[in-house]
Amino acid sequence: MSTPVLAAPRERFSYSSYGYVLIGAALETATSTSYESIISKYVLEPAGMAATQPATKPASGSASFYEITDAGQARPAPPIDLSDRLPAGGYLSTAADLARFGAALAGGRLVGAKGQALLFTPQRTRGSRSTEYGLGFEVRASPLGRFVGHTGSVAGGTTALLIHPRSRATLALTTNLGYVTAASPPPPAQGTPEPPMLLLPFIRQ
Repeated sequence: MSTPVLAAPRERFSYSSYGYVLIGAALETATSTSYESIISKYVLEPAGMAATQPATKPASGSASFYEITDAGQARPAPPIDLSDRLPAGGYLSTAADLARFGAALAGGRLVGAKGQALLFTPQRTRGSRSTEYGLGFEVRASPLGRFVGHTGSVAGGTTALLIHPRSRATLALTTNLGYVTAASPPPPAQGTPEPPMLLLPFIRQ
């Protein structure tokens, strides 16, 4: 099957979770090590993420998973096999562990200053237009400095991670409710604050 190219290289930005599957395959080839082992050694262990594991190995007592229907009702999520896309959301985690990840990343325990700059600097198109996306992180400027983060959803789960690198403040939200099988995600309730507003009280100015 042939899929047309969306745009010439660097002409415009288009997010692709499957791009990270290719990165994972490249890491395995370069290191002759499984992706699971790489993440365990270089991310989970140094960040203290003991509750995080591949979704292919669900822990006993884990939460049940649900999906929002087009009518806004919750139903049991359909089974999903993430074994072919571990680098693209194929892990089960907790809000506490994701907060540990954000704190470890901002605190320099996972990558150094140069690595952070690569992750947290927006890419630019050929015309020098900002994509507002670094390497795996959405990037937003603010009077308090740069915010970085990511949101994502699979069948049965939705997660958001927000980091203020300068202060190392981190906000992690998880839920066992997804919306990918619905025609469109439900709109947020009126008055719901943007994630940065939730993090502001924890930032040292």
